[in-house]
Amino acid sequence: MKSFSILFFASLLWLAPAAGQTADNSEARKARLHANLLFLFPQLEEYQVTIGQFEPSVVTGMEEGSFVINGQQVQRFLTDPQDETLYMIAGGPFNAGLSSGQIVEMKSAREREASAEARDTHEKLLAAVAGMPIKGPVNAPVTIVEFSDFQCPYCAAAVDTLRKVVARYPNDVRIVYAQFPLESIHPWARIASVAALCAAEQSEDAFWTLHDSYFAGQKGLTKENVLEQSRAKLTRTGIDLDAWSTCAGDPTSEGYLRANTAIDQSIAIGSQFGVGSTPSFFVNGYAINGAKSSALFMELIERAKKEASE
Repeated sequence: MKSFSILFFASLLWLAPAAGQTADNSEARKARLHANLLFLFPQLEEYQVTIGQFEPSVVTGMEEGSFVINGQQVQRFLTDPQDETLYMIAGGPFNAGLSSGQIVEMKSAREREASAEARDTHEKLLAAVAGMPIKGPVNAPVTIVEFSDFQCPYCAAAVDTLRKVVARYPNDVRIVYAQFPLESIHPWARIASVAALCAAEQSEDAFWTLHDSYFAGQKGLTKENVLEQSRAKLTRTGIDLDAWSTCAGDPTSEGYLRANTAIDQSIAIGSQFGVGSTPSFFVNGYAINGAKSSALFMELIERAKKEASE
């Protein structure tokens, strides 16, 4: 998800609000604010956004509120009672009086902590995603686990980024694709996931054929035509198309049930590791949320390579 424009406030904003003040918490106000947020930040339409309670603020003429994205990510803000001037709040108070030596020491400690956490996440995640579709050398020192949705436009944008990354590190990086279809907003995403996993049962190359075709042709796919379009893309892969059609299109078939269960498990794994939106990536355990630049991936890959060699 694209980041919002943030105005940073000093610790004054986090003092206790003045006594006796009240704030308008009517449903009408929340509905108006919700509509305005979707207008100002269209990317929020991809997510479930809930407006929280408004509270008095120590800043004269302002109130403090928050909205929650997908039940997890909380964004706090300041607004006037008419919501005509709203400021996002980046964070709480901090100590800005550290010496240069303390800063160096704390940076080192932070790096060590992040490395240890990433290493632990990487080990657990590799065990959890075993058996999922892979692209790249099996013994590559760096693994990118991607939790993705075939109908997600930001996931499609990330495809080209990953191609650049793989081209830059052909022997060092492998990609693991983990299914995370957001059915509530993407009606054909799960159908495509089932179809792709049914193809993977016969050939991983067939899986990646569908993977590429879904992201390249998102705008032309619908809940009604996705299986037909998938079969057309698979004609040159050499797989048994009749077996695939049964697996992908018959909800009572063993193959369909296996694929459906695998998707549920993949979603559960993602949720366990904090995935709440797509695309979400883990580069040897280091998390990247959203369709970020190839430079960020390469920075983490270089770090992961160094750590893997130590």
